[in-house]
Amino acid sequence: MNSNADQKSGQEQVRKVTVALHTRDHADRLRRLLEHEGVSADLVAARLGQKLTEHPIEVRISEDDIPAALRIIENIEIFPLYAETPEDGDKPQQGDSTVTERNSGGMVKRVGLRRKVVINRKPTGKTILVPVDFSDYSFTATRLAFDMASAHGASIVLLYAYVTPSRAESFSITPDSGLLDIGDEEAAVELGRLANKRMDEFADRVKDYIKTGVIPAVKFVTEVFDGLAEEVILEYARSTSPMLIVMGTRGADKKESDMVGSVTAEVLDSCRSVAFTVPESMRLPIPTTGMRQVAFFANLDRDDFSVLEKVHELFPSSPFAINLVYAGRKKGRSWGEENEQQMEMLLDYCKVHYPGYQFELTRVAGVSDIEDFERLQQERPAEMIIIPNKRKNALARLFNPGIAHRLLFHCDIPMLVVPV
Repeated sequence: MNSNADQKSGQEQVRKVTVALHTRDHADRLRRLLEHEGVSADLVAARLGQKLTEHPIEVRISEDDIPAALRIIENIEIFPLYAETPEDGDKPQQGDSTVTERNSGGMVKRVGLRRKVVINRKPTGKTILVPVDFSDYSFTATRLAFDMASAHGASIVLLYAYVTPSRAESFSITPDSGLLDIGDEEAAVELGRLANKRMDEFADRVKDYIKTGVIPAVKFVTEVFDGLAEEVILEYARSTSPMLIVMGTRGADKKESDMVGSVTAEVLDSCRSVAFTVPESMRLPIPTTGMRQVAFFANLDRDDFSVLEKVHELFPSSPFAINLVYAGRKKGRSWGEENEQQMEMLLDYCKVHYPGYQFELTRVAGVSDIEDFERLQQERPAEMIIIPNKRKNALARLFNPGIAHRLLFHCDIPMLVVPV
């Protein structure tokens, strides 16, 4: 009897819960940080039959360690493993593991086990940031970005990030790469050369399209950095404050197993710049005549007004027919009189301040989950979605990711995601 009780008690003690779902490198770094701070963590493939080298990867801990783990995750930058290096001119003390290195794109800070790209770029007027991976869908995003840049008198930054062997312990060089017989330092140099070569080829393709008049002649620059894609994008956006980030995505049936989808989701969760996701199925050029059906997921608060202003700033003359949909429903609650009044007030405001658009209301309980959205799409198909994206802490993102994050993996519709 006592043996059974002890066995049950032991099972309860080792019960594991997932605290994060990340790319392989990101998950491994988080695991090492947690263990550095005394929280045991494991990496587990998120899908049955998946390898640990594939995405997504779960970071799992003991249920008893949740409070400690969340304190670490919520304050990740203050922990020693993630601390900043000394300012320029400060010399590391004896025994300090901090090393500062440079690469062609910016500065790399190394502290303990982590290397962080620090991008020293200053805002230079209106820019649109376009992260690329040289695929056809990233070129589709590039074409759309050039059209928008031309309309706004903005310039383009084409950004690419690659990972060297020394940046992640989990990095492996495949036989096809041709880098098996050389060391990490030589491999890093060769990978950097190949990354810049591919960016040059991508830029040449853009120039050819400009020469033939397929895309407008817009000033653009290219940037190549050694670092995890989501970190490089977020750091570059923080440093330069682009007016817009345009990111290409694959089809919904491919995103969960594709790095592009996961990188975009992490950018949407954390970035404070407006982002526009462009699915590979999007046809260009965009028609300039005929009303385009747009779904605006309103929160029925003051943030809706700032989002509408941003939409009008980006698309001042687009023929939008905007369908106002309440996105703030909580489970178990239905449409009420208060919602009706708030939506009517928002509708009146929109008609007065944005007469170039058409506005309608959709009286549904909300779009709090994918089933709501699919039902809405059957009734009122949208060609574009506008989402006010409220910033959430790590715990909220873990158990209740934002609607932009969820829809990214379930629909092939362009999304304009505006942080509020």
